[in-house]
Amino acid sequence: MRNEGKPPTKSTRSVKNSSARWQQNSNSKEEIQRKSKNILYCERLDNASRLIFPVVFTFYNFIYWFVYMKSALDAAP
Repeated sequence: MRNEGKPPTKSTRSVKNSSARWQQNSNSKEEIQRKSKNILYCERLDNASRLIFPVVFTFYNFIYWFVYMKSALDAAP
């Protein structure tokens, strides 16, 4: 678990600065714009999903119960 909102603590492990895996690359303007476009896309997708999923679920639920009750009433003696 990460330290969310907490100040960083000292690690007992030594960290090598020469590791290319952990070095941060310099961000160009194109990369920042690409990231911001992706973030905007994700936010729009999240907002649309908040509306679309409940509406589709409710619609599916009504159709399911309508078909279920109709078949149950047709099968009743």
